[in-house]
Amino acid sequence: MRNILHLLPILFLFTLLSCRDESVTPIRNVRFDPNLLNKITDGTPCESYTYNTAEGKRMLGNVHTQQLLVVFTETTSEKQKEQALLKYEFVKQPEGRLGREAGLVHTVNLKPGLGCKQVEQAIQLLAADSRIAYAAPYFISGSDVIGLSNEAMVTVTPGNSDLLKSYVAGFNAKITQPLADNLYLVQVDKNSKGNTLALVAYLQGKAGIALAEPDFILSLPGADKPIPPRRVAGSQQRR
Repeated sequence: MRNILHLLPILFLFTLLSCRDESVTPIRNVRFDPNLLNKITDGTPCESYTYNTAEGKRMLGNVHTQQLLVVFTETTSEKQKEQALLKYEFVKQPEGRLGREAGLVHTVNLKPGLGCKQVEQAIQLLAADSRIAYAAPYFISGSDVIGLSNEAMVTVTPGNSDLLKSYVAGFNAKITQPLADNLYLVQVDKNSKGNTLALVAYLQGKAGIALAEPDFILSLPGADKPIPPRRVAGSQQRR
């Protein structure tokens, strides 16, 4: 009887261990920012992203877990950019560079093992950095990896450029340049009322707006060298 009593604590511990919730798989051998680590256990699904085009709704799905996109503030030097990313342990540090860039847009590679919920939290953490003006996800689109840039291409009906200016001001965005007659490039940052997908949704259906589409960055998956990506707006590509 005494021997059985001695074994009871061990049996109780074994029972507790065998009843652990196995629905969340721990990620081993990869160190993450402590502010990110505990954000994956709430059980809610990752957001599935979509946007409307002239041809109908386009599905983007969940965020890509290997890369994300950042735009630094104009006053951030190249050295400061590197230092800014070094403090985030979910950022993969390839030989020579932390990511690729096309103008002010940088593609940042992530360490393996991240889930889509963690990448969503990583984007929020990066956007909170004072040296980063904008952070956004990449998506898998067929055989391509496309990043949500900080710009949208907006076509207005003739004579309605002033309406666009008022809409853009209300969204806390800005028109960076006219691309052609009645076609404008509109830019958002983290202080705007949303990312580029939110801007497009906000503009579509408004008076004077003929078309609004996000301007995507086309990347090459798994490449650590600075290969300039192409831009993709909807189904139309431009360099």
